[in-house]
Amino acid sequence: MCANCRIAIFVVAYTACALAQEVGHDSPAFDVASVKVTQYRRPADGPLFSDVKIASPGRLVAINASLYECIEWAYQLREYQFSGPDWLKAGGANYDIEAKAPPETPPQQIRLMLQTLLTERFHMKVHRESITLAVYYLVIAKKGLKLQQATADARRGFNSEGGPAGVRMSSQKATMTGFGTG
Repeated sequence: MCANCRIAIFVVAYTACALAQEVGHDSPAFDVASVKVTQYRRPADGPLFSDVKIASPGRLVAINASLYECIEWAYQLREYQFSGPDWLKAGGANYDIEAKAPPETPPQQIRLMLQTLLTERFHMKVHRESITLAVYYLVIAKKGLKLQQATADARRGFNSEGGPAGVRMSSQKATMTGFGTG
């Protein structure tokens, strides 16, 4: 394995561990929080609508959110950085959460408060471990670069399709940074 690969793996493992802090007695908490099973139902093929966000200064709102989405938002994790029981992603209940803190509370503090809420209300426990993940390099082909500059009227965004044999991703207008982290 090359040196750059080890660095990328370390960064992923460090990020997941650094953000997954234990919640203790001194952990920040919301002044008031309401957690209710949502009145909406998700269809079998995916979410109807869900959102977790800071709706206004000091106010967290989650609408039709799964616990998976709440954990992902609270710990600022990507899908590959954490796992849990199968029901966490699909088949479990979804929740409407409204929680309030002082308006001057910074967003990172609100994330910590949601971590506390998840621990207290759902008895969530965090277990940390480092795993090795595949790292891919984006390099120029031996015959040279074949990318073309986007036209001014090109649509921004990515399109991907694929299956077990592979995935094809295309974009009419993307930065290399966006393509690499996409």
